[in-house]
Amino acid sequence: MEETCGTLALEMPLAIHPRKLAGPWTLGYALDFQTSSSTFIGYNAFGHPEFDTKRPPVGELPYQLENRGDAAAIDPLAEAAAAFIMGWPVDVIVPIPPSNTAWKRQPVIEVAGAISNKTGDPVCQPASRRSRTQGS
Repeated sequence: MEETCGTLALEMPLAIHPRKLAGPWTLGYALDFQTSSSTFIGYNAFGHPEFDTKRPPVGELPYQLENRGDAAAIDPLAEAAAAFIMGWPVDVIVPIPPSNTAWKRQPVIEVAGAISNKTGDPVCQPASRRSRTQGS
């Protein structure tokens, strides 16, 4: 699929639906929603709720990376993000702080590094941390 960003035509590796993010930064985007729907389907044998969750392709990849440890998701995510920002005057790529610092692998940092490798833009390691812990 070809998308136009300004006057630059880009070949988009994944279908994306960018969402502008408001915050104390100059400009930020999410490539799409992570989840399009989630329907409660009952409880498993351990009494935990289960859901039938639908995700757009660019939402499924982070899920597979974070929850299934599938490192093959890094490159398609990085390709989509790099194509989206290509030609923009990017000073630095700033990944969000990891949601769980106890994880051996940090998916957000790995994807940011892969985007950097594709665009040549430097990565600034998160200088902050989340204000709440996972699950609160």
